[in-house]
Amino acid sequence: MVRTLSWDSKFFQKKIGEIRFDRRKCHQLQGVVQNAQKKGFQYLICKIRNHETSAVKTLESLNFYLSDIGITWKLDIQKDPRMIHQPAASEKTIRIAGVKDIPLLQKMITSMFVTSRFYNDPFFTRSEANKLYQKWIENSVLGKAADIVFFIPDTGFACCKKIQRKGDIRLIGVKKQLRGKGIGTVLLREALQWFCKNKIYIITARTQLKNVPALNFYRKAGFEVAEYDIIFSKIL
Repeated sequence: MVRTLSWDSKFFQKKIGEIRFDRRKCHQLQGVVQNAQKKGFQYLICKIRNHETSAVKTLESLNFYLSDIGITWKLDIQKDPRMIHQPAASEKTIRIAGVKDIPLLQKMITSMFVTSRFYNDPFFTRSEANKLYQKWIENSVLGKAADIVFFIPDTGFACCKKIQRKGDIRLIGVKKQLRGKGIGTVLLREALQWFCKNKIYIITARTQLKNVPALNFYRKAGFEVAEYDIIFSKIL
């Protein structure tokens, strides 16, 4: 029931695992946690979907704590194409980020996504969270975590990935002092147009429930809530 999160464990240099919750085996969960501790795991997460809320009491009884609630948004561009035809709200030029842009992107992304669980879970330090996002944006530019990164220098970026026949907006970030000026919308439109050119019309994005500006951003762009997930964590 526990799988090692290899990338996370290597990056944080701590053994991190994920419990695949199975309601039919709830009675085994305490033993699973004890066994994980014996195997040297230092931190466990368990993600439950919106239809598995009965798991909450079981996890809380084992001293797991709530570390994140995520909202997954979905847009069918063919059914609602208005976003890709909106006029530009910014005159700044968007280009595709390259290797030479990584240092500037890493500087921009530091402390940008402070509503994520990595900034709010006591297992991670703020420095570790910063380094995680710096690595994340680097891997996105290099094609490991995303297929393309649209970039407005010293302003904002959008990371996009194709997953089979669907598209995913991995991250959209705009510098704090420049938010509310339509820049995020311009980046989103660029991303949606890129997906369309690749004949991908179902687009998803995940945000934190606590990130109200992001919720309003996707709702205004025509996205609908597809599902939510709840992440519980335990430090061993």
